[in-house]
Amino acid sequence: MMVPDEHRDAFWEKLKRKRRRFEKRDGAERPVFFPRYEAALRAALPQGATEPRFWYRSAGLGSLGRPRWVAQARWRGDWVLREAKAVLPSAWVRLHGRHGRAVRCLEIATGRHRAPDPWYRVTDGVAVRRLSPNNRKIETDRPISPDWDHGPDETLGREVLLGEKMLKAMGREMAAIHLGTGDHAAAIRADRRSAPRAGCARPRCAPPRP
Repeated sequence: MMVPDEHRDAFWEKLKRKRRRFEKRDGAERPVFFPRYEAALRAALPQGATEPRFWYRSAGLGSLGRPRWVAQARWRGDWVLREAKAVLPSAWVRLHGRHGRAVRCLEIATGRHRAPDPWYRVTDGVAVRRLSPNNRKIETDRPISPDWDHGPDETLGREVLLGEKMLKAMGREMAAIHLGTGDHAAAIRADRRSAPRAGCARPRCAPPRP
């Protein structure tokens, strides 16, 4: 997917503001840049990239508060960005009293039923991914494009992201994740039978047909 130039400009401007905000902070006020983050970011840059600039940024919701660093370098005449953030065990482990702390996100991301992201990697407790205008979340309130048939202010809208086609696509992706880590169909059905479903008139509803 290629975003329009307006989205591309907004992406770079937002990153520039965050970098400048970080660079204005006094050295004593800056987060600690641990060597493993720097090593992971350097290893993720393409061969031949210039010496990178590093800065700390805050983003996301579920991972808000985790160390998150960005490396920016020149490569073949343009900018390349990589982001590194801490990988932690799922809160599910603590909620259900499990003691295993193995992080299996790379195993899941590269499962045999998925198309893996070639820029995603996990090493030494740090996940690294590519940042670019075309590698980011889809926002429902942002205009799609000035050249869009329905008008320059038309947004994607929640009715699209929460529509039947999108939910089915998300369901297929979830199924691909589960299949890549083994056959868990029986466990999933058992969990659905024991959990209440939103919007049901009675406390527990029968699980959907497989």
